[in-house]
This record gives sequence, structure tokens and C-alpha cells, in this order.
Amino acid sequence: MILKLSIILPLLLLIFSSIVSGLEWNDCGQPDRAVKINKIDYFSSNVIIMDGRALRGEVDFDIIRPLGSDVRITISLKRIISFWGYETRIPIPCFGMCSQSLCELIDQENKVTRDFSAASGGPIKCPLLPRNYSARMSYIVNIHKLNWIPSAMRYLFSGDIESTTYVTEGDREIGCLYLRSYVELE
Repeated sequence: MILKLSIILPLLLLIFSSIVSGLEWNDCGQPDRAVKINKIDYFSSNVIIMDGRALRGEVDFDIIRPLGSDVRITISLKRIISFWGYETRIPIPCFGMCSQSLCELIDQENKVTRDFSAASGGPIKCPLLPRNYSARMSYIVNIHKLNWIPSAMRYLFSGDIESTTYVTEGDREIGCLYLRSYVELE
């Protein structure tokens, strides 16, 4: 269960991210990318992860060509600390993995992947076929599943968070998403 949550928590942060003044994101992919991010949106002024509270968001992206078993998703998370206008970034370590095969992620059969499949118009299976994927989602957090995160790490997960998600095929980057958000983990 720790391995599943270690990739799901950062993905939730990606899908349901915002800062007080709004969501800051961009598609940082190369011009010849296979994954094109069209929209990331949120339905609240900030992200508060607490027991029983729903996280709501919207994502829209295009898959340009089929994506198979050699595609990986890798997430880098950093906590941003500001001092008198100077920002420093502290890497947030992974619990188990920050990188996973796209097909393994899709095949995990967790609530997020099932809900995304339903909201985007049908089952999502590997290989991912070229088309538009768009979904509005709501995810109820069961905070007791996050009790394995030490309190010092909860502090790192709370605050101004920067994440970069890379989609790679072999050694080639085929997609990239940058997010900066304010997150509270209670």
C-alpha cells in the first residue's frame, strides 16, 4: 500500500493544486512531445488535505501517439521556502518511488484511476491510445492512510510546493508538467 500511495499522493497534488492567488502551471514539454497538457484547474482557493474533505479539480490533455509499457512517469517535489524575497527549494524525498511505469499506474485499480477512467469517457488501458483525455474529478481523502508519513515530512508536504512531472519513453522526454501550488496537509 505504501508504494501505491507514494505515487498517488504526488499525482493528487498535481491534479488538485493551487496557490492562494491561483494555480501556476505550464506544459514544459518539448515541441515534439507525445503528451500535451491543455488545462489544469481547481475548484477551491487552496489545497487542504484533511480527512473526509473532497479535493476537486479538472485536467485536460492530449495523447498524440500510442503510449505503451516503456513509458514512465517521474515526479520531482520541492518545498519552497521564502526569506525576504529570496526563495530556496528543499527536495521532498519519495516514499518508495517517484517514478513508475505508466501501465503499472493505470493497472493499479485504485479510486483515482477508476474515477479518471469514468470521468474521461471510458476505460483507460495500456497502451494509451491517441485522443483527448478530459475529466473533472473529486477525491475524498482518507487521512488515516497517510499516517505513515512522519510529522516532519508532513511539514515538508505543507506550504508552497513545486512539482515537475516528466513523462519519458526510454531516454526520451515525451511530456512535462510544471506546477507550483500551496498545499496544507492536516
